[in-house]
Amino acid sequence: MIKFQTANGKIAIPIEEYDKIQNQQLREIKFNKREIVDFDKLTAYYPEVRFKNVVRKNDDDTFDIIINSSVAREINTGFLSKRFYQALKMKKTKGILGSESWSFVDKFQATEKEIVNEFVDEFPISEVEHILNATIKKGVNYFG
Repeated sequence: MIKFQTANGKIAIPIEEYDKIQNQQLREIKFNKREIVDFDKLTAYYPEVRFKNVVRKNDDDTFDIIINSSVAREINTGFLSKRFYQALKMKKTKGILGSESWSFVDKFQATEKEIVNEFVDEFPISEVEHILNATIKKGVNYFG
């Protein structure tokens, strides 16, 4: 499970996990007259929305992935500013007994034109979570 801290200090967790905790909270209130401490500090996000992605497969067997379109920078280039979206270059490595894992290669900026023309695939949400976990382990903050 990947969790985020929001600007107002709340912890955002996947909606499915939030639902489980909320049901537990309601049972505790109903049957034991107790509440979960700091439940009000939780909020939820939808992984299908948060991890919507586009992917490009490269010739060197690496993948370029853009996970969230809100992670962008605008660079003033004169009359109109250009948007650059943050992308991750990842490589899938095979481990012992045929297991696969993701390894972080690089973080770079991609232009809108590049995305429209070359990023044609998409990964399932579970794969995006594995990729984000690999970047977190390397100390890379994609969203920050």
